[in-house]
Amino acid sequence: MQISNFDQLFEEVALKLFQDYQNSVDFLDFLQKKLPLKYGFEQGVLVNRKKEIAVDNFIFYDSLNCPQLITDLPSAKKIIPANYAYGSLSFFPIINQESLENGLQQNELLNKVYEGQNTHHQLDRKPLNIWLATDLAPFLSLNDLEDRLLAELHPPDLVAVLNSGLLVILNEKTIQNIFALNQKEGAQSFDKAITADLINITQKTMQQKYFKIGASATYKNCFYFYVLLLDLLKNQPLLDDGLSADMVAIW
Repeated sequence: MQISNFDQLFEEVALKLFQDYQNSVDFLDFLQKKLPLKYGFEQGVLVNRKKEIAVDNFIFYDSLNCPQLITDLPSAKKIIPANYAYGSLSFFPIINQESLENGLQQNELLNKVYEGQNTHHQLDRKPLNIWLATDLAPFLSLNDLEDRLLAELHPPDLVAVLNSGLLVILNEKTIQNIFALNQKEGAQSFDKAITADLINITQKTMQQKYFKIGASATYKNCFYFYVLLLDLLKNQPLLDDGLSADMVAIW
């Protein structure tokens, strides 16, 4: 097939990415193959210096520097000190009332372990919280999900429902990508200057806002999820802390 223009080229990229996702063993296998080498992604246990743990999570971490703390336990094969973690991903075949509540509870536990490692000069930092799902329950719309999540103290930074659309948290780090997505899909009225003002307001009031987009095809939602995830990881700072050196002393 002859590629003649930029749009056609990226159409092929998006189609191939979605094909790879469908052909993968699971989402863990897919992301382990597709993420840049500096980002590890494993099912493991997040730990902090207060001896708090969050088990059976899928964690993004600094693979170049994180120590290899391994067990033979099926749900805890890798132990990840909180200062090497970028955040976590929760996967749902379908988001319904039960999986929604379970996901929120798991997020709060992860936030608690992460915050237990945080130091006073880094109190504004929180772990990335990513949700990936195939579909929504029949009674649940993307608007309903948005309202429910925004009622939480720590809503997910990115929610991708492949058959419905995406919710992207509005902040100074995501505005550029949101602007590009809006231009591509024209999903909702979007003015960059107005949105910048909205971000300032939400920062002052501590009220979170989402940008909602539903692409014209499932494969595009998958591609947008991948691109947004990479940018969120790139902009996510790690905690500046030597926790791994403390592990033996704590133990």
